[in-house]
Amino acid sequence: MRHDPMKRCSKCGGLFKMTEEFFCRDSRASDSLSSWCLGCKKEYRDEHKGESRQYYIDHKEELKTRGKKYADIHKVEKSAYDKKYNATHKAEKSAYDKEYHASVGGHLRRIYGGQKWRCSNKKSYIEKGIKNKFESSEQFIGYVVEVLKVDPRGLDCHRIDNDRHYEPGNIEFLTSTEHRAIHKGAPC
Repeated sequence: MRHDPMKRCSKCGGLFKMTEEFFCRDSRASDSLSSWCLGCKKEYRDEHKGESRQYYIDHKEELKTRGKKYADIHKVEKSAYDKKYNATHKAEKSAYDKEYHASVGGHLRRIYGGQKWRCSNKKSYIEKGIKNKFESSEQFIGYVVEVLKVDPRGLDCHRIDNDRHYEPGNIEFLTSTEHRAIHKGAPC
């Protein structure tokens, strides 16, 4: 008769089979299993539901600064890791990117990123003080899909009033021909 190894939960003291049926995986542990049983983990999560979210809301700027600092310190290592990963997963990444950017959400996130980049890096935008007033890519996507009700794929995002920001009420989507004509002052 085979006996499965047993493990004691460090929270409740219960003795359970040393399997994923009773313990979560934890790569940091020597046996690769959490020190708390699944019951204790669930009980803890239920008791503290929402606390971590509130912590992130209360400490948003501090966490953002910490994240930027970490990214700056580990920039070279991350770059090397990314290059190696992208080289070994080139075909699957290419397929994913193609599919993602073909979706409305992926296309709009790319447009949103371009807007943010122009507002921070393009001299003419900086001199005019043009900003991206959408708080997040999700807010931008929601505005385009729910308010403008447009499928933006194949269209350019245009600021209606060039002296105003990228903001609700000041963007529309045009064909490239229409967009070029507006900026050249020529009729469509």
